[in-house]
Amino acid sequence: MRRQITYTSLIWLLFVGACTMSVAPRPGAADLFDSQSYDRLLEASAAIEQAKASFAAGKLPADSKALINAAISSYNVAQAGWHTYHDAHGAMGRDMLAADIAKLTAAVAEIFRKNAPAPVLIP
Repeated sequence: MRRQITYTSLIWLLFVGACTMSVAPRPGAADLFDSQSYDRLLEASAAIEQAKASFAAGKLPADSKALINAAISSYNVAQAGWHTYHDAHGAMGRDMLAADIAKLTAAVAEIFRKNAPAPVLIP
């Protein structure tokens, strides 16, 4: 039960976080999109670290390693895209960064979706 709550919380954090808007961009951000992209990277990083810790503790099956590695790869691509966008002060790479963030969110969600316990139906 506790494991299911953890997975549900992490998935909720990713998806709700991806849908919410900050009132103002973070200091130093090129624009609101830059700030929100950075927030998504922070959230994904936390979820990946949680998955890595669960895997190391033996709480996830062995086949989860490939999903975690795929999420890490997606994170690296998205982070590089964010650096490109941020360093250009929002002048280039917005569509590519949005696609990278979407792929990252899907990759992280897949870890928890595949490893979430089956729901119990109550008659």
